[in-house]
Amino acid sequence: MLTEKVTSLFQNTISPNLLNILNAEFIGTKIQDTISQMLPTKSLSPNDTSTLFYHKFWSIIGVDITSLALQILNKGKDLTYINKTFIVLIPKVKKPIHANEFRLISLCNVIFKIVTKTIVNRLKRFFLPWVLRNKVHFSIIVLSQIMPFFLLKFSML
Repeated sequence: MLTEKVTSLFQNTISPNLLNILNAEFIGTKIQDTISQMLPTKSLSPNDTSTLFYHKFWSIIGVDITSLALQILNKGKDLTYINKTFIVLIPKVKKPIHANEFRLISLCNVIFKIVTKTIVNRLKRFFLPWVLRNKVHFSIIVLSQIMPFFLLKFSML
């Protein structure tokens, strides 16, 4: 049902040329561009590795990280082992009682972030104008899918 809704929104809006661009294989320079866009001290991962490590040692690990990211993006390599995220609640006040007194952060594996940000970088050039033109429809679909998740999570707190 969701697929049909999304597909109907995209009907006649993706040209064959755009489809070719979206389906094109990712290349190594796009991975390097992505890591350079990530702030070095902003993101920690579950294993305490920040993007600073990747920036500092890119000359040593860059070829391997790029190869892994391209295998995931272009060949569909299983990313189960890197798709690990810790959800952490940071108190906003001294003695928090209610859910709104916490700030939610997620600690994702940096390689997973590189892969997802590379995909987002490709998509945002094309879909941001589309989303802006169709934001009401898009918002309804997104909200209908995420609201049950948030309601369930907040009912557990």
